[in-house]
Amino acid sequence: MHHYPSGVLDSIYNQVEELRFCSVLLANKTVVKKVDGGYWIEEGFWGFGSGSKHATHALLNLQDRKFMQEGGAMGMMLAVIP
Repeated sequence: MHHYPSGVLDSIYNQVEELRFCSVLLANKTVVKKVDGGYWIEEGFWGFGSGSKHATHALLNLQDRKFMQEGGAMGMMLAVIP
């Protein structure tokens, strides 16, 4: 199990306003590159996430449908996007 770095968690949970998340746990298409300190999303398309118009953050899977169907890594690679 992977965890977000403490700096990421601090920036999320040390906010004064209430947090509201929406999630889309399967991307239709993504192009993600590993870079120093994390990942860069070059391109991404996710379907509608229920509650997204009221959310403060999105929880998105960075592995797309094609990658998963071709036997890619099991599990999810999740990103928190403000």
